[in-house]
Parts: sequence; structure tokens; C-alpha cells
Amino acid sequence: MKLDEKWLREHLPEDIRDEDLNYWQLDRLCHFLGKADKTGTWRWYRDHAENGRWYYIEHRHYDYNAIEDPRLPGFERYLMNVRYAFPEEFFRKQVERYTGLMNRWFLEPHWAYDEEKQRFIEISDSREYSSDQDKTDAVKQDNVIMLVD
Repeated sequence: MKLDEKWLREHLPEDIRDEDLNYWQLDRLCHFLGKADKTGTWRWYRDHAENGRWYYIEHRHYDYNAIEDPRLPGFERYLMNVRYAFPEEFFRKQVERYTGLMNRWFLEPHWAYDEEKQRFIEISDSREYSSDQDKTDAVKQDNVIMLVD
């Protein structure tokens, strides 16, 4: 199967039609290439919802302090892929973009990207807030139903 570059350009968003199509294709591939590292242990795991309220299990030993964010492994994998495939400026913009996405639900920045380790690291003890209308921490002690090692 051969991709029709003309057809692809016509169907791309207008703001990137004139850019190098190979970079666009490579960027799309970087989202799907490689296996995500899912070995990290989160402090809080969502267990179940009851009467419209989440209940959590808390681990005493953990790598990540935040509530489990299923986007993290994919974001780390994508940044690892684009780091070597794109110019430095593009990589920096993507790190900034994905760090912003990771910090979306925190009042103060909680995540930073460690380029040496090629993974997100926690830089504060802040917790996610519930919603734009409710800026309180998402996990409350009376919501923790079990503490495990």
C-alpha cells in the first residue's frame, strides 16, 4: 500500500499542510511505538465508587505519590520516542505541552519531566483537585478503605 501524499496534505489541518509530511507521519507513529513502562506503584489506587464517591486503597511503599494517572506511561513513551527523532526545539515544546497536561488537575505544579531518566517525576506533595468547581484534594482520609504494603 502506498500513501497518497497529495490526498494526505488535503486532509491535514490547515496549519500543518505546508510542513514536512514526514515529520507529521513520524510524530503520529511516536504515539504508538514502544511499550509503556507500567511497573510504577502508585500511592493511591481507585478501588470503587459508592454513592457518587470514590474509595481508595493506599500503599505504604510507592514510586508515585499522586492518584493513578493512566496517561503517564503513554506520555513518557511518546516523549522518549520524539527525543531522538525530532529537532531539539520540537522536543522541548512537547515536554512543555505534556508537563502541562500532567499538571492540569493540580493547584500547584506536581509533575516535572526528568530528561536524564526520561520519565515524569513528582516535585510536590500536592494532590489532584476534584473539578474546576471543587478545588479540594481528591483523596480524603475517610475515603481510604485499605492500607497495604
